[in-house]
This record gives sequence, structure tokens and C-alpha cells, in this order.
Amino acid sequence: MHYDLQQFLTRLEILNRILRHNLRNQLDVINSHAETLDDTEHREAILAATGTLAALGTRA
Repeated sequence: MHYDLQQFLTRLEILNRILRHNLRNQLDVINSHAETLDDTEHREAILAATGTLAALGTRA
């Protein structure tokens, strides 16, 4: 029983790392596109939103 729980927790941690990695990659893509916007207001709003999401991923 203990082994099953440990194996489950290990797999859960791996999934967590993969999802955080994928989230950060997609946020980097969004940030890169946002940086090319001429509209400062929209660019800053996008960067702020992606920054908030990135912070959530860091704490998870």
C-alpha cells in the first residue's frame, strides 16, 4: 500500500512539473508576441496577466 501511494505521489509531482513547464513555455510565447504590439496599454495588460499566471505556476 505504501509503495502505491509513493508511486502515485511521484507521478503526480512529475505531472505537476510538466504542466508548469508547458505553462511557462506558452506564457513566454504570449509575452514575445505582446512585446511586438505598438499599443502600449494592451501590451502592458497582457504582460501583467501573463506575469500573474506565471507567479501562480511558480507557487504550485
